[in-house]
Amino acid sequence: MKPKPSATARRPSGWRATAPKARKTCVTPSATATTPRADCKYAAPAILRNPDTRGRSFSARNTKEHSMPSFRFLAATVLALTLISTAPSLAADSPSTLYKKNKVTLLLGTNAGGGSDLGGRIIAKHWPEIAGSDMIVKNMPGGGGIVAVNYLVNSCRPDGLTMHMMMFGSSYQLPYLTKNRAAKYDASRLHYVLGAYQEPWVLVASGKFSSLDDVARAGNLTYGIMNPLEGNNFAMLPVLEALQLKAKVVTGYKSQQEALLAVAKGEVDITMGPLSQVMREVDHGVLQKPFLLMERERSPFIPDVPTFFEAVHVTPEIDVLYEQCRPLCVAVRMMAVPEDTPDEIVAFLRDAFTRMAESESFEADARKAFLLGGNCLTGQELQDFIRTAFNVDFSSIMEKLNKYSQ
Repeated sequence: MKPKPSATARRPSGWRATAPKARKTCVTPSATATTPRADCKYAAPAILRNPDTRGRSFSARNTKEHSMPSFRFLAATVLALTLISTAPSLAADSPSTLYKKNKVTLLLGTNAGGGSDLGGRIIAKHWPEIAGSDMIVKNMPGGGGIVAVNYLVNSCRPDGLTMHMMMFGSSYQLPYLTKNRAAKYDASRLHYVLGAYQEPWVLVASGKFSSLDDVARAGNLTYGIMNPLEGNNFAMLPVLEALQLKAKVVTGYKSQQEALLAVAKGEVDITMGPLSQVMREVDHGVLQKPFLLMERERSPFIPDVPTFFEAVHVTPEIDVLYEQCRPLCVAVRMMAVPEDTPDEIVAFLRDAFTRMAESESFEADARKAFLLGGNCLTGQELQDFIRTAFNVDFSSIMEKLNKYSQ
């Protein structure tokens, strides 16, 4: 049998191999010269460029039959994504679900160890019982809380997952009333969800003084505070005026605790401190017993400490000054979230903290740290307090305080 001629032998004489014509392609800066752009009219359908189809021949009919399902799938995908992106807000998590699924950060505008820090950590401990998730405490001292509130308002999403707690006066009220340029926020527009650990101020002195009379007789006194617009500065003003003390304010302490320790060390002569915080240091032997309580009636927790009205001769003018200063020196730790926080989240937080304030376990822990316990502002009482606090006229008070800052 004769062998079959090879393919080469069957080629006609004069035959010459020629390279196939290169197909026209479109390229982008990110594409290579051999990669057709999907929207180029010269590029073959994706199915023809599939490595599994190499070497096959496709008719126009086959191409259409294979490409049509791809286009239908693409159209269905685009439609589905559009529906998802425009779905109603009902698909979003409810506030209850949001807090069960996410941890919360509590910013404290003070160093660790002070009253606000201790109070904040008690709230963080009981948050899981109320919301079902953890609360992380982050200390951010500076400016009496202004640094922390700046961070809350300008660097955090208003999603209710970051809150701030600090003394109301130094962090919120006074920066607003004085138009403090360091405060990059309008405190009157924040949402306040809890006021906690209300307590009166007491006057404490360094060990070189054994009574209020010693303080009254002294000259060139110094008193330490966090900043000139701190609540205890306004609490101190009626005392300074009534006793006609020659005193100068020393500012810059990052927390109430630092100011109290400065008194204990003799770095400054006197200061005003929250009742519970002062008595804790008294029990530890760090401070001596306070000389007076800035209230009209004695406290059952320190029954032997006289009130301001008992310890000092109060003229009608001083009485008026006392009442003017009261809205500016309420010692209450206030919890706030940014103004753009959704209403339903704000409502949930207010309700959650109301339930926490009514919790026996929270109150038990609060009483271990604060003589008056949680003593919380919630509900309508909280909103009434906020409304009044941001409508105080204190120009005359500032005039009196300025002479102690020179």
